Amino acid sequence: MLQGITFAGFNLADIRELRRKTGKPVIAVFKANSRGRKMESAIRKFHSEDKKRKLEIISRAPEAHSFERIRFQCFGCRESEARQVIKKCLLHSSIPEPIRIAHLIASGTSIGESTPP
Repeated sequence: MLQGITFAGFNLADIRELRRKTGKPVIAVFKANSRGRKMESAIRKFHSEDKKRKLEIISRAPEAHSFERIRFQCFGCRESEARQVIKKCLLHSSIPEPIRIAHLIASGTSIGESTPP
């Protein structure tokens, strides 16, 4: 489970390639108001050597589906299966638990909260 296909600026996760390499289904979850088209437009404006690859990843990304207050893309499983997984993972917020916990861990390690006194 990923939080969208974008991370750390203009980096993109190719969920089709991730599925191929891991053999596991991939679900990318993002807020319903995410600005995917703006990302594509911004990438088109930059002159980078991997611009073509990034635009290809965006164009090959699976269709986005809505579920409650989020949207998701899935590859390697059916939409109905992805919905079931997401529903089971929405425990304490509108963000699925695997992503919420990853945020907590990342925040703790980046600001030093997880470091012993």
